[in-house]
Amino acid sequence: MSRKEFLDRRTAAKRTAVMDAARRRFAAEGLDGASVERIAHDAQVSTATLYRQFSSKLALFEAVLRDGLTAFDETLSASATLPARERLARLAEAYAAMLDDPLSVGIIRAVFTAAPASPKVAQIFYGGVKLSVFGAIDSAAAAVAADNDIGAGMDHTKAGRHLMGMIEHSTLWRRLISNEPGEETPEAIAQEALRVFWAAYPGKEK
Repeated sequence: MSRKEFLDRRTAAKRTAVMDAARRRFAAEGLDGASVERIAHDAQVSTATLYRQFSSKLALFEAVLRDGLTAFDETLSASATLPARERLARLAEAYAAMLDDPLSVGIIRAVFTAAPASPKVAQIFYGGVKLSVFGAIDSAAAAVAADNDIGAGMDHTKAGRHLMGMIEHSTLWRRLISNEPGEETPEAIAQEALRVFWAAYPGKEK
């Protein structure tokens, strides 16, 4: 291994450690409560090393938000060539899994707490994270509509938002209030939301 490869791997490992520590701190303490010094301590790096990778605490928070989409983005890529109905189902399950994760919910709680005083936080969340998820589900719903699996005259954008809302109701909002998982798995929640979705937006006969 060359010296450059060694240094690159060490830098990547430190970045991963910082991201993991920041995710836990932000989820537990919020954006204002979490300190860069404690995050650096948890990651076993110096504060100077952290600031070399992230220009500010807000930049680190933005990176954590976007990193939270990794599993969803992987599902999006893996399902790109699937039939529209199956792609929509896969994305629904990935969204439910993401919103049922305690750390993800903690980060979203941090967004809700910080956003009123920081328009930048709201912009990062709604302009990046939320829009990325909605864009993927809306695209899948549009493909479903193109296959006539959503009835003529029905708005696929509203249908996609309806599906997301049903999933959020049974995952995100429950955890935000009680911080406890429900009796149903994310997969079961997604399947029930899809059952209601197909009943509400019937398309051509199969």
